[in-house]
Amino acid sequence: MFGNAILINILYINTFIQADLPYFYKQLLKNSKMKNITLHFLLAIILYSCSPSPKPNENNPPSQTSNETNVIMTGGAKMILVDGKYNVWTKKFGDGKIKVLLLHGGPGFSHDYFECFEDFLPKEGIEFYYYDQLGCGYSDNPADTSLWNISRYVEEVEQVRKGLGLDNFYLLGHSWGSMLAYDEMNPEDMKREGRLIPNSRTYLCPNGSHMSMYDDQQNYFTSLIGFIKDVDGNTFVADKK
Repeated sequence: MFGNAILINILYINTFIQADLPYFYKQLLKNSKMKNITLHFLLAIILYSCSPSPKPNENNPPSQTSNETNVIMTGGAKMILVDGKYNVWTKKFGDGKIKVLLLHGGPGFSHDYFECFEDFLPKEGIEFYYYDQLGCGYSDNPADTSLWNISRYVEEVEQVRKGLGLDNFYLLGHSWGSMLAYDEMNPEDMKREGRLIPNSRTYLCPNGSHMSMYDDQQNYFTSLIGFIKDVDGNTFVADKK
């Protein structure tokens, strides 16, 4: 499950607990119900002129009709089918050898508050993917409350991974997103749990809150990017236990 993924858990007080993914996903918590979000869509209607097209000539060559020119560009957005009948929204941002899939908090939030990552990760050669979990943001919002449980969400992440074609990548979870592994509020308990997790590194943002990607940005992104590059460059050193 999850290919060759590395998990980055971002917990309360924004601790980074960075380690091997498969270990975490054996630690599923009790079920948690998703909050419903009402989505409001603005439908744009584009009106086309009914005037006849000009005849092709030397100054106005006919349009190409190859498959390549007919590809619809989406700006990186992609809907992925999960559970065989629901669509979840994803969007690729940047291009790079290093790839990161973001798991937003909530349950019930969306990808929006991750947008500050656009100013930090792409310039470091890191490609990342927004993803609105089922019931959130631009994704489908079914009324079936039996869907809102941890094990189904974990399976949804795997379906999204496959839909995006991600094999070697990093999985970054914040708040509820990291709860797919485990969660903790007390900084001292975070340190203790970090010591119990093999091959891991723990970092607490000194000036940050639960949203350290905004109120302690330099420390947050320096630690995050440093971890990713250490792993990618085979120079990662775990904390002493």
